[in-house]
Amino acid sequence: MSGWSDDLVDRLRSIQDEVTGIQSALGGGHLARGTDSANQLVAMATELLEDLDRDRSRDHNHDAELIAALRVYRNAAFAFRKLAGAGGESEEALRLACTAMIEQGHDHSRAYRGQPPL
Repeated sequence: MSGWSDDLVDRLRSIQDEVTGIQSALGGGHLARGTDSANQLVAMATELLEDLDRDRSRDHNHDAELIAALRVYRNAAFAFRKLAGAGGESEEALRLACTAMIEQGHDHSRAYRGQPPL
């Protein structure tokens, strides 16, 4: 179990790095720079969700906030990829949705770690 715990911490840290990459791209207006982070985030979140689902020894009720965070971050990455290819009217709506999803993911992540919401 300890190996899984260490692995989970490392994987979550990597996922958070990719979320930060997307946030930087959103904040700086350089969407092309965040596309790689979005692609990595989709892949890593999907892989971890699948691994959590396969591990029958895990308490999925305990992991509910973690699973929610991963799903919301992944959805934010999907929205970011769409935003990076968008132009025109939908761009601001996608930017706001992506930002809101990232914040929601942060809320779930804090709850999983036992921290109060901001």
